[in-house]
Amino acid sequence: QYAFVLRLALHSPASSPFVRLFIWIAIMGSIIRFTHKECGFGFDFWEGIGFNLFVQQCEARKNMSLGKWGKQWQDLIKKFPDGTATINETLCLCPKCKKYFSQPRKVFYVPNEGYHYDFQEPYDDMVSSCILYYHYHPIIKENIFCLDCNTEATVMEKYSYVPCPICGKILRGRDVGNWD
Repeated sequence: QYAFVLRLALHSPASSPFVRLFIWIAIMGSIIRFTHKECGFGFDFWEGIGFNLFVQQCEARKNMSLGKWGKQWQDLIKKFPDGTATINETLCLCPKCKKYFSQPRKVFYVPNEGYHYDFQEPYDDMVSSCILYYHYHPIIKENIFCLDCNTEATVMEKYSYVPCPICGKILRGRDVGNWD
């Protein structure tokens, strides 16, 4: 799997130093520390995809087509052959346990009306973030369940509103590092 990504980075037609830097940055993640000074609650969230999830994301369309992500995802890629998926670490809050945790979450996207992306095998299995942001929209977001009590978790879509599970006030988040 790692060899696939390295071949993609080093042997693609656009293997300029800028492209290699972009790929290196794309496989990294940020560490965000959420804290609340009044009650003392805090935790670190490792946002992003890291190297292992990046490999899974690069092979998302293939894995969906082969059924490696389950029948639902296989049916989606058959129904929407221009679709693609992302997989990212997601910040979640269990409403029952009142605990924050992170877990990889898959999201399936389809192109906006009138847009077509030409996938070229074998290395062009994923849509870049820039194209995804401007020309695709999500239609399925995987539900996340608490690993301790199996309750459906609340996904924190925006990091500007992360409530403290102790006092309910908004936690302050700041970048404290990167991970790979």
